[in-house]
Amino acid sequence: EKVAMIHRDVKQSDRARLLAEFKRQRIHLLISTDILARGIDVPSVMATINFDLPHQLETYMHRVGRAGRFYGKGLAITLISPTDEVLLRELRSKFAMEIPELKVKFRQNKPAISPETYHLGQLARANYLRSRR
Repeated sequence: EKVAMIHRDVKQSDRARLLAEFKRQRIHLLISTDILARGIDVPSVMATINFDLPHQLETYMHRVGRAGRFYGKGLAITLISPTDEVLLRELRSKFAMEIPELKVKFRQNKPAISPETYHLGQLARANYLRSRR
């Protein structure tokens, strides 16, 4: 599977080309900074993974809004640390939204997630791959 990155150091012409390839599903995983948080419509985006919470809360809504746009449902995962908890509470309050928490404990030589969560992830992946046929 092809992977690409878009960030501020990528020339505008290269950004446009990479985004066009992503829209045509020639790129399957696009890693981006907030440079693509707004104004793109890509129907095939089924999930977004946020490395962090943005300091502008509206940006979060634009980020997670990429997933499931035309299909009605999508998956958004945001990685946070204990220092992000205040910002997360503000986000939940400002947009009156529920953001379920998936606690992950990393232990040596043991799975980081429960078998049920892993199974749900595998089902989501299988559904995505079926939809691409």
